[in-house]
Formats: sequence, C-alpha cells, structure tokens
Amino acid sequence: MKKSILIVEDDPEIVDIYKEMLGTKYSAVYVTDTKEASKALKKKIPDLMILDIILPGKSGDTFYLELKKQPRFKKLKVLCISVLGDTSDFVKNIDMNSDALAKPFEKQQLLDRINVMLG
Repeated sequence: MKKSILIVEDDPEIVDIYKEMLGTKYSAVYVTDTKEASKALKKKIPDLMILDIILPGKSGDTFYLELKKQPRFKKLKVLCISVLGDTSDFVKNIDMNSDALAKPFEKQQLLDRINVMLG
C-alpha cells in the first residue's frame, strides 16, 4: 500500500513540483490552506504532512503548534517548508519526529527527507 502524504501549499508552481517529484509513488492529497488541511485530517491522518509555513489565513507554524497539542496528531510526521530559512530547531522543539526544509530546496533534498521520514 502506498504511503499517504498531505501537502499544504498555496503556490501552484510548488504544487506542480511536488506532483512531478512524487508522481504515483505516494498517495498525495493537496490543499492550499490550513482550513482545508483540517478537513483533510478529519478524514484521514496521513503518514506524512508537508506543511508550508507562509500560508493565507492561519500560518503553518500556528497550525502546526495547535495540531501537535491534540493527542490524535502526536505521531503525525510533519515536514515544514519555509522561505524564512532554517526552522528545524523550532520544529524539533515541538516534535522530534518532524523536520524542516528551507525554500528554495533541491528536489533531491526533499525526496531524501521524505524517504527518511517515511522509512
């Protein structure tokens, strides 16, 4: 069975990059904001969530903090993506199972992180 990934990204060009990179290897769901992400998470908890930090409405970091306070999401692995630089310390302080990657990133960097996080 394919591993599932929820991708929360509002930039259509970045979404196209994800689609190209992930192809059919994973079962991916794409949403553009945290409101849509909440709806998707109610339906199914994915194996990994790739979360952009700068989003319309509620920011990704605020959403991430709120999510990790809920017991049902404690084991959810999250890869935070940000143009704000390296946010890995922020992410690791919240959850050691999560990671961060700064934009712009190399495609191979992203694939490597995904593969490590999904085992």
